[in-house]
Amino acid sequence: MFECASRINTNIKNEPSPVRCIFVNLTLRCKRPINPAYPKQLETLGDHLRATRLDKGLSQPEVAKILKVNPDTVTGWELNRHEPPARMAKKIIQFLGYVPSIGEQELIGEKLRQARQILGHTQEEAAKKMCCDESNIRQIELGKRHPRQEISRKIERYILIAYSKLKGTGSIRINSVLFGGIEKDKIESKK
Repeated sequence: MFECASRINTNIKNEPSPVRCIFVNLTLRCKRPINPAYPKQLETLGDHLRATRLDKGLSQPEVAKILKVNPDTVTGWELNRHEPPARMAKKIIQFLGYVPSIGEQELIGEKLRQARQILGHTQEEAAKKMCCDESNIRQIELGKRHPRQEISRKIERYILIAYSKLKGTGSIRINSVLFGGIEKDKIESKK
């Protein structure tokens, strides 16, 4: 509260009248409101990017500078207009500090796609590494085809290679939902 009282000086000397002010030191504390731009659920990569950016208190141009892309590109990713290319996956995962789990129950195709993005491989390059057909990889990633046992083993090895490469990039958290039994509940790696 603020109270200010002044007395009118009726002296003939034209001296300034004294002003008496009383201040009450009062601090109001409350929970900070949630930013309306903060995603309600982390369903897409864009949601993960926006949430991490807001948690770190960064602007889109600052994130663009970190990732070495145009600010409009970050906006497009956050608004889910388009997904980042595979070559950007490693930088994005390092920025996030974790491998985002997209969806509650991920299929082997989704895990394969994420592993491929971590390694920065195209579908063709991944197919060559696993000694199988590119169209087979494409169909598995889309969930239109289930891999045979032999291909499934190759895919699991490929996924493990991708995540083991991540372990060497610094402090990265990998969720068990992403692994789905391929490795332990949570893998943490520190520099």
